Parts: sequence; C-alpha cells; structure tokens
Amino acid sequence: MWRAWQLRRAIHLRRRRPSSDLRREPKIGHRGYANNAPELSSNKGSLFDGERCYTLGKREGTSLCNSAVAGASEEAGFSVEHEIGDKCEADVHLAAKLGPGIGKLIVSKCSFIFDTGRDTFEGNCSLRDVLKLGLWLSPETLRRFWRASWLRPEDFLDILIGFGQGAAEVRNARFLWNLYRWASWQSKDFRHLPRSNDIMVSILADAHMLSQAESLLLLLDDNRALTDASRLFSQITQMYSEAGHLDKSVALFDRARSKCLIPSASCYQVLLNRLVGRRKEELVLKVYVDMLEVGLGSCTEGDVLDFVISALVKGDKFLQAIRIIRQLKSLNIEISKGSLSTVAKEFCKKKDIGDMMNFLEEWRYLPELRLCNRMLASLCTNLGTDEAWFVLQRLESLGFAPDATTFGIFICHSCREMKLKAAFLYLSECFSRHIEPKVCAYNAIIGGVFTEGLYRHAKYILEDMIERKIMPELLTYRILLAGYCKYRQFDDIEHILRTMETNGVNDLPSGNCVLSKALSFLGLDHLGVKVKRDNAAGFPKAEFFDSVGNGLYLDTDTKKFEISLVQILDNALYLDINSKIVSACQQGNVASALLLKDEAFQWGHYISPASCLELIKSLCASPVHVMDVIDLMKEMPYTFDKLDAQTLNLVVQTLSKNEMSARARLVLDRLFRRGLPVNQDTYTYLLIGFCTERNIAGFWECWNVATKFSWSPDKKDLMPLISHLCKWGVVEESLQLISSLLDCYPNLFFSAYCALLKELCRTGYTNVGCAMLEALLEKGVDVGRSLILNVAEGFLTEQKTVESIGLYDICLHKNIVSAVFTHQFAFSSLSWFDAERCKDLVQSMLKTECSDVPAFSCIVNELLHTGKVSQAISVVEASTLGKKSSDKLLNSILQSYCCLNNWRKVDAVLCIMLKIHASISISSYRLLVRRMCEQSQFSSALYLKELIQDSDKSKDLILYNILLFYLFKRRNILQVQDLLKDMKGINTKQPQSQNSIESPLHVREP
Repeated sequence: MWRAWQLRRAIHLRRRRPSSDLRREPKIGHRGYANNAPELSSNKGSLFDGERCYTLGKREGTSLCNSAVAGASEEAGFSVEHEIGDKCEADVHLAAKLGPGIGKLIVSKCSFIFDTGRDTFEGNCSLRDVLKLGLWLSPETLRRFWRASWLRPEDFLDILIGFGQGAAEVRNARFLWNLYRWASWQSKDFRHLPRSNDIMVSILADAHMLSQAESLLLLLDDNRALTDASRLFSQITQMYSEAGHLDKSVALFDRARSKCLIPSASCYQVLLNRLVGRRKEELVLKVYVDMLEVGLGSCTEGDVLDFVISALVKGDKFLQAIRIIRQLKSLNIEISKGSLSTVAKEFCKKKDIGDMMNFLEEWRYLPELRLCNRMLASLCTNLGTDEAWFVLQRLESLGFAPDATTFGIFICHSCREMKLKAAFLYLSECFSRHIEPKVCAYNAIIGGVFTEGLYRHAKYILEDMIERKIMPELLTYRILLAGYCKYRQFDDIEHILRTMETNGVNDLPSGNCVLSKALSFLGLDHLGVKVKRDNAAGFPKAEFFDSVGNGLYLDTDTKKFEISLVQILDNALYLDINSKIVSACQQGNVASALLLKDEAFQWGHYISPASCLELIKSLCASPVHVMDVIDLMKEMPYTFDKLDAQTLNLVVQTLSKNEMSARARLVLDRLFRRGLPVNQDTYTYLLIGFCTERNIAGFWECWNVATKFSWSPDKKDLMPLISHLCKWGVVEESLQLISSLLDCYPNLFFSAYCALLKELCRTGYTNVGCAMLEALLEKGVDVGRSLILNVAEGFLTEQKTVESIGLYDICLHKNIVSAVFTHQFAFSSLSWFDAERCKDLVQSMLKTECSDVPAFSCIVNELLHTGKVSQAISVVEASTLGKKSSDKLLNSILQSYCCLNNWRKVDAVLCIMLKIHASISISSYRLLVRRMCEQSQFSSALYLKELIQDSDKSKDLILYNILLFYLFKRRNILQVQDLLKDMKGINTKQPQSQNSIESPLHVREP
C-alpha cells in the first residue's frame, strides 16, 4: 500500500529548482506587489509557473503526509467541519488557539518559494555556472562561450544582440541581468560598453523590473556610461506612470529635468494622463508647462488641455490660460471645445462681454446650446435684456440657433425689468421662428400683465395658450387666481375654477364659495378672508360691487393679503425648479429630474442641497445614470461640498460598484477634508472596486486608510478581496492580511483563513494552501474533509499527482471520501504516473468499504487509454468484482481482454454480462463484432446485434453501421444486402426525416 513515507521520498526525488520565470520585485511601500499593472495581468499562477514540486514546511522540512504530521492529524481528528460560508464558525476562541504569528509560520514554510523571486545572485561562481542557468534560453548565442573563462565587453554585447526581441521576457531578462553583474564583477578593469549599458537598462524596463532598471540607470548616468540617457529616463518614467507609481515617476522626471534631459513626448503624455486621473492639479500644471517650454506643445491631448485650463481658471490664472491657448494656436493645434468653453464662461463670469465675443469670433467657436443659454441668462441678469439680445445676434453670426429656453429667458427677464412690450416682442419673434414657447414664458407674461394692471388681457393669453395646445400648469392657475383676487374679479375667478375642473386639476378644495376655494388653492385660507357688505352711506369700505349694486369688501388684514398675492405674482418670473426636481425624484422620474437639472443650468439657477440630495439618491439607484452623478459633481462642486455624510458615502459606494474607484477615492477625500464619518461599507465597496479594476496601488492605499480608521469587513466581503489578491499573485501579502485580521478582527479570522486556503488551491498556489493546512494541524485545529480535498484537487489541477495521492491516502484512512468526479480526476492523473499505485489505492478504498464503483471503472479505462493493458487487468483482479460489479466496469474488463486478445476471458466476461443482463457498450460491441467478423462468425455477430437491439432500440442505426462496416471489410456482400433490406423494413415501419443518416435519438415521432 502507498505509505506516507513513500510520498515524502517521492517529493524529495522530484524536487526541482523553481522556475527562473518566477519573479517578484522588491517591495514598494512595504507591500510585495509587483512594479506595474501589466505584470499583475499575467496568467493566474504565474508566481509559481513551471514549478513541479512542493515540500511542506521549510526546504528540508517534512511533508504533510509524513508520519509526524499524520500522527498530528490523527490526534486532532477530522470530526469538525470548518468551511467558509454557513458551516464556518469564525470563533474568537479558535483564533486565540491559533495564536499570533500564524502568517509568519506559513511564510517560513514557503520561504523557498518566496525567496526564489528575490535577488539572491552572488556572482562568486564561474562563467560556466552562470551560463548553465540560461543555456537553454538561447543555445545558439551562448554555446560559443561555454569553454570561455571570462567575458570581454564585446562578448556581452554580442550576447545581448543575440537574444534579440526575446530579451525582454522575464526569464531572459533575469538571466542577462545576472550575467551583466557577473561580467562587471569578474575584473576590476572590466567596463561594459555604453551601448551594452543602454540595452541592459532598456531590457530591464521592458521586463518590468523597474527597480533594478532605475538603480542601474542612476548609477550609469552618474558615471556618464550611457549614450542616450534621455530615452532611458523617459522609458522608465513612462513605465512607472503606467504602473500607477506616480511618486516614483515624478521623482525620476524631476531627476531627468535637473540634468537638463528632455523626456519623450509619449513620456509626457502618459505622465500627464495619469496625473489628470488622480486630479493632481499642481503637478499637472508643472509638467504641462515644462512640456510647452521644451517645445512639445504640439503633443498636447484634449483631455489634458481641458484639465489644465480649468485648473488655471480655478487658480485665478486666467490670463495664463489664454496665453497657453494662443501659444497652441500658433502651433496650428486644434483647441478642444472644453477649453474654449471654460474660457468663455470665465469671460462671462467677469462680465467682460466685449472680450468674450471677440474671443469667440477670433476662434470662430460657438459653445454648445446649453452653455450659450446660460451665458445669455447671466447677461440678462447683469447687463439687461437689451445688451444680451445684442450678444445673441453676434452669436447667431457664429451659427447659434436659439430655442424655446432662449426666448423664455428673454421673456422672463423682460417682465422682471417691467418691459412687458419687449416680452410680447420676444414672444412674437418666437412664433415667427416657428418655435413653441414653454409654459414658463406664458406664466411670466400673465404675471407681468397683472403687475402692470392689464388684468383684462390675462384671459386672452390663457386662451392663446390653450389654442396652441400648451397646457397650463398649476403655477399658471395660481397666477391667474392671485391676479384676479388682487383686482377683485370674482367672476373671472369662478371661470378659472371651472376651467381647472374641466382640465382635471385635482387639487381644488370642496365647497360652494368661489372665493374660499380660490384662497384655499392659493394657500391663503389661514388669513381668514371674509366677504362683507358695506351698509354705510356712500359705501366707504366697498372694494367692488355685485350684480345688484351691493358694495362689498374683504374683511381681513389687507396688507398681508396684498403682499401674499404680490409674492405669488412675482413667483411667475422665477422658476421654482428645486421643488420640481424633488417632486420628479420622489415619483421615480429620473429622466424628468435630469431635464430640470439641465434647465436650471441654462437659466443659471442655483440648485439647493436638498434638491441635489434627492437627485443624487435617484441617480445612484440606477447604474445607467452613474455618469450623470459625475457630471453633477463637475457642474456643482460647491453644492456638492454641502451634502451630508450619508449622501457622499452613497456616491462613493455607487462609483466603486461601477468601476470608477479613482473618482470614488476623490469623493472619499471630500469626506476626510470635512471631517465627516465614513461608513464601513464605503471602505469595503472601494476596496473591492480597486480589486475589480486591478488597481493594486489604489487598493493598498485605501487599505491603509481603512485599517487606520478601524474598518471591519463583513464575512461576505472577505471572499472577493481574497480572490482578487490571489489572482494578482500577491500571496505573501494575502497571508499578512490574514495575520492582521487575527489581531484586529479575531471573529473573522478563521473564515478568512479558510477562504484564502481554498482560493489559493483554486488559483494555482496549492503548495501555499497545503502549508496553511499543515499549520492548522500543527496548532491542533480540527480540520474537515473540505479543506483537505481542496488541497488534493488543487494538486491534481496543477498535475502534482504524488502529493495529491498522499492526501487521498490520508482521506481514505480517515473515512473521508470525496465525490465521484474527484476520484476520477485522481485516477486519471495517477494512471499516467504509476499503475501500481492505482492498485494500492483501490485496495485502500476496498478496505475502507468505499463503494464507489465508477471509480474502479475509471481506473481501468484510464490505464487502457494509456496503453497499460496488463496493469489494467491486474487492477481488476485485485478488486473484489463479485461485490462491486457494474455495467461500466464489466465493459472495461471486456475491452481489456479484447486488447490482450485473450478471447477465452472475453467469452467468460460476455457470458456473465448476458447472464446478469448487463448493458454492452458500443465500444465493447465494436471490438466483439470485429473479432467475430475476422473469424467469419457472422451469425454470432448478427445474434449479438439482436441481443443489444432487444435491450436498447435507440442504438439500432449505430449497431447496423458498425456491422455493415466489418461485413464490407470481409467482402460479405450477401449479408450486407440482407442487412440493408432489414434496415429498409425498419424505416418503413418507423418513417424518419429526410436526414436518415442521423442517430435514432434524433428521429421524430410518427
């Protein structure tokens, strides 16, 4: 039987040196992640790629399956199931039992794995020893130096050139880097050629070994041993930027500029784009201005220019922004619309209309419609409608086409200026251009008519609205009722109320008194207005007369009443967009709310924090509107800063969930600046967002902040985080993360531990997962079968059969039986490795009374497929077939004897199968028919076909085809004709579709 000591011995025999492809950069910020994102994007398992062995514990330590650990496992027992999810009891006492330092224990067990990625090259070896490590990488290049004892500078240059484009591959770059250093150390007088230095630095950078590339670059540059330092500084700076290490990138950029080296255009572009993404305004301005000074302004990109101009305007450097735009114009560069719009808005804000128009006409640039309307609204407010109309005419020469909002702005502002005639002229102009005015324009005119005392004309304006199918809104009726109340036109009030009922207005109060209903609708019923008759001589109090000549007056506080009415009329001139936005959001009409927000922007109206709050909540509820949240942040930065903590937390979570974690991080900074509390879920969503976007630098930055503020993840959040870390290949850091959980959140530690172990086994790091399992056993923790089987299946996935079978042996001894698929997977791998161990494992299963019959069949089948027929028979003979027989197993045995041409045994097995009515498989039938036809036993072949047909009609066509094939092969034409007639008779009884060649499984029912 396969013993644990055999596994340990096999492991030691199979140990190899870990692959040279294995790579880990020196730690950055106390984290062992790689230097750049492309490295992280490599295939999963790349950290241990090519490694074919595993030793649990340290290099000379013991394996999991040795006697010591096996004894520990027996002592601990396997009675308790610790699994992630509902079965995993993450318990503080268990965490205390594990004790501190378990992460370090596992790292020490896997130290030989982690150390292989670090730089351990010493150089005190011969040239042959160095070449031996990479001879297989480029034999044609290195073979001619095999007998040399030292290298000349020209020789190393030839080696670099010989590797060609493949030198940038990780394993090649590591080998060349070691050879480069060995050559430098072989003699004090040795000096690499400048061209070799350039190529070596470039290779290291292309292989993303950025730390080594940077250190070598700085050393060589100080010694003036480079031919093209500018290109190399640019290359490494650019790659640092692409990797997200902006601090290092900016530092290297500053170093290059201090030496008067000019970076490349692509270096400037990549660095600026990354800085813009992080919203580093000062650094963006510094780098961009430097780019202009060195004469690379023609490489300006639109997004970067927009950011630069906005930053300059925000920093009160408006003139510098204009100078930059003019400088780019002199280079025949097309300026982005965003930059020109920013300048135009700033001109408008400064009320410098003349310069604004000159600027727009100089550039022949017309801002977008909504921005033009906003500018015109600002002009109407600050300079009046006459000046604004003049600007509109100049804009029209640039192609501006005013819309209903444009004329609404002019009409409302004219009414505010008491220019009712001008308002009617703008309305007429609107009609002449076939533009349908908005209801707000009519509201303003109706309010202006009442303000001017022309109340008799109000009804004509209402009629014109209805005639043009512009439905009045509630504000329209409020204005009409307020105006008629102001002038005591109660007959008109009654007419308006009837019109409201006709148009389906449901907000009307009940009652018979016209005045009471009107005042209640206006919200003035609290004034207690009553109509009284003036009985005094001369009617001194009478304000109006009824149809019979009675003098009537309103008994109320007249001053308050009049002020209230005037306020309602004034509201006609100012859009109440905030209440409309809130109403639309509460009704779930996000599209209408966004239109109202856009309308407010064009009118230059201020959106209140309350309205903004409701709008953000509605936008965050739908992933479709995430970009609208970002636009809202840009349009209303000051309003955004007034939002409460709950809303800002919601924004961070929404952006993180939609893969916009960088922007979410900026919102998080707002929370910190204002001293607002940050929710636990906010940190979690942000961390998972960085993981999803593969932004490892952002992840660790956020992790440090989160742990600083005592962030505690939920159990459901552990798995996504751990999964992403494993996919990145930062296994050592994942273990450190788990160790930190033991101190901070002991109740979550074991859940995270199990999750990490399973994820490591799933993503190609089973050797580390096995070390974690051994650590649990050493700590005396009860381990369930789930974790052991995860490790075993992980080894199988990585084709490490020896280790997996050793674990299966333990499982069988402990009566831990895995699923059928898992056994099949194990046997599939094992049969390629050693048939004797198949027999041992079968006997183990039988002794433990494992009744997994398909597993035996799988063993036999796999041995047959690998050509080990005699071993398959020995496995069959070693098993107790009488107790554990099945159709699949019997077919496997039958096929085994057929392959050995042991026809006596074949007949015996066939008799058994017929006796117990076992199903004969197609593969077995094919072998039997071939043998019968070769021996001219055609009647036996026909009889066998009929036997199978009786048990399974669905195989008729397949059986006929096989038999016809071998009959043709034996040239037995008469039997073929009889079979064809037989098939024709079957087809007559059971008509098939036109495609009669198809399997009977596809035959349609008659």
